[in-house]
Amino acid sequence: MRPSKDINNTIGGILAKGQQKYNIEIFAFVFTSNHFHLMLRAPEGQLSDFLMYIESNIARKVGKKVDWHGKFWERRFSAEPVLDDDAMINRMIYVFSHGVKEGLVASPKEWPGLTCFAEAIEGVKRYFPWHNWSALSKARKKRQRVTRDHFVEFHSIKITPIPHLKHLDVKEYRKRLKKILEQAHAYGQDRHGTKYFLGKQTILEQHPHSRPKTVKRSSRPLCHATCPVLRQAFRETYKAFHNAYKEASAAFRSGQWDAEFPLYSFKPPVPYHLLTPNPI
Repeated sequence: MRPSKDINNTIGGILAKGQQKYNIEIFAFVFTSNHFHLMLRAPEGQLSDFLMYIESNIARKVGKKVDWHGKFWERRFSAEPVLDDDAMINRMIYVFSHGVKEGLVASPKEWPGLTCFAEAIEGVKRYFPWHNWSALSKARKKRQRVTRDHFVEFHSIKITPIPHLKHLDVKEYRKRLKKILEQAHAYGQDRHGTKYFLGKQTILEQHPHSRPKTVKRSSRPLCHATCPVLRQAFRETYKAFHNAYKEASAAFRSGQWDAEFPLYSFKPPVPYHLLTPNPI
């Protein structure tokens, strides 16, 4: 996903269309060359569907543009809940600091990839193209004389204020975000130092298939919280959920089809030997 005008527009169109399709509230986002971060809420419980939509469309559409073969994403997405207001601000600082903390650019706003700064801080409403390949394919099968331009739609990304600051008016909220951006700048420089940055031009000149010499592989947190009590309560709740699912899964796989699973969990696949009838 090395930044370029075409790649940014493609990803922006996918994100805008996905947000509209699944009614997602987006608080902040940043797309780097090899991963992305989203701060969001799914009021209708369609988080997995939304992220599957985003990742699969990026894999197909961006992958085709950069001639990528094979698996596009190295691992599946993870979604960690943010449990308190201070943790929400810390997460936003972390998202905003991308580019600086890695030593790529001197300021968060210099990052050439897709970010939420235009909508969230500057109040700019951008429209991104979405190419409906399915409709184009159907039209061509009917031998209609159409081109790709006949099936392009334009959608905008809507940024929602973070919950504990939604009482602020638009002007005050943007001022608050500017302060968070300043904190992110300082955080990024503190993480990396201020001696050397790769620079925007060098980033744009890199080949999309290039890989960093070292890749960070850290375990993902269970949740984000500044309050120890909230963090511990979440761990205990998750442990209870995990144990309940483990018991239900074992019963289900042994043939107890009415096993009761915890709310918001998914049943495992039925073992193959239970689906195949025994030969007579």
